[in-house]
Amino acid sequence: MIPIRRFLRPAYVVAAALLSLPVAAAWAQSQPAPAKPAPTPQVLAFDTFMKQSSPICQKQASQRCVDAGWRYADRNGDKALDLAELQTVRAEMGDWLAWKEGITQREKANVAMGLWVVDSAGLPNLFASYDANGDGKLTQAELLADVKLDQRPLGQVLTDEKAVNRQRFSQRLGPLSKLAEALMQPRPAPGNTPAPRAPVQSQPVPPR
Repeated sequence: MIPIRRFLRPAYVVAAALLSLPVAAAWAQSQPAPAKPAPTPQVLAFDTFMKQSSPICQKQASQRCVDAGWRYADRNGDKALDLAELQTVRAEMGDWLAWKEGITQREKANVAMGLWVVDSAGLPNLFASYDANGDGKLTQAELLADVKLDQRPLGQVLTDEKAVNRQRFSQRLGPLSKLAEALMQPRPAPGNTPAPRAPVQSQPVPPR
């Protein structure tokens, strides 16, 4: 099983309701697990999405992973995401996490903390910070403004500081950026000590 914490990177934290969706598929379980209580149809649909997207997000180019999550979240098929759609996905992810077995308590706690960061920052606030033209809809270009995709899987892209604008991401989260940075720290390999990372100054996103 792929550690969930590995994928809690800048876009992933926002992604609990934004980009988080396709990246989370990378640690989805491949086998069904017994559920208590019985899952709702929405939870089952989310579980199916996670299983189907997992191989895409683990092995294929990052854009393919984003596209998979986008198709799932875009409920009205207009190729853009509105706040209501993201709130629906956020709720489904929370319900799925509470139902899903086969995930360790530590992994659940890490994801729950990521969702708490999103909820504390306020999904409407995060949405507005990405909605560059203020039309109430997010395009992929707007949502990926802080990320440079390439041919690597999305999880690898999001661990690469050269591919993610950490300063801009911290501005979007404001005071919560330090907590998000702690969640996004990669685990060092056994016997290795990671080099210290330069602090990112958190400033509010200037109003448009």
